[in-house]
Amino acid sequence: MSGHKRMLLDVPRAPTSAERDLLSRLLSLDFPGRRELLAQLASAKVAVICPICPSIEFDIARTSPRAPVANGIPVEAEVERSNRGATHLLLHVADGYLSQLEVYADAEPTPHELPDPSELAIIVRR
Repeated sequence: MSGHKRMLLDVPRAPTSAERDLLSRLLSLDFPGRRELLAQLASAKVAVICPICPSIEFDIARTSPRAPVANGIPVEAEVERSNRGATHLLLHVADGYLSQLEVYADAEPTPHELPDPSELAIIVRR
């Protein structure tokens, strides 16, 4: 959400089905910490949204297992958009907990919706 205004929700909400499907797809490949991130996703709440793009920030119960990830962005994805470059999705983890799903594009216009999870090219950072 860098450069975009963040909107803190009065009451954190459950991820939408589109958000949950996309996050499940991002976590479909094996990497260290994946199991713990999936466990966190089961009870994750969305606490902050971006009114311009589909980026979201999470509220994760600190009673959830901490993910031993080697990188603050253990997994990312991209999808090519016709004649407009790619849309990128970065799953941020802070202190072992899901932190943010960042969505941005190589070029304007800013994406307003999440891409179809089946179109994602997943990249695991080790």
